[in-house]
Amino acid sequence: MDTVQTLLFSTHYPIPACHQQRACAIERAIAHGTSFTQLGGQRIAACPELIRFRLGRQWRLIFRDTQGQLIPHRLISRQAFEVELKRRR
Repeated sequence: MDTVQTLLFSTHYPIPACHQQRACAIERAIAHGTSFTQLGGQRIAACPELIRFRLGRQWRLIFRDTQGQLIPHRLISRQAFEVELKRRR
């Protein structure tokens, strides 16, 4: 199972520390039962099982909704996220 820490470790680009802390805080809050909508998450219309969180202007944290459980899926730049969405449409 992926965690935000493994996503941060596997990313080839430097992620600012404030965004890393926010990503970890989102994961902890979800683990404690906070609704993703209260944390600013939005379902992706092109792929409803994915939930997007903004980490500043340039980074997005994607969770996958698997049987009602949110699992960290990808940490992606905004530009790459937009390309991915266009591919899915």
